[in-house]
Amino acid sequence: MDAILVINAGSSSLKFQIFEIADTGPKRCIRGQIDGIGVRPRLVASAADGTVLVDRRYTPDVVDHL
Repeated sequence: MDAILVINAGSSSLKFQIFEIADTGPKRCIRGQIDGIGVRPRLVASAADGTVLVDRRYTPDVVDHL
């Protein structure tokens, strides 16, 4: 599958989307975001139909591992 990853980086969040390249044009497969960067990060991602694929909070010390 050919795909495009789109990233929008803000000061304390990162939003992303993954699009599959289809014959009719790009089709969104996954969208999500990481927010709370630098404090208490949280990763949320969902499929195109809205099904939550991941919703995870990380402990504040995860920032020390970057």
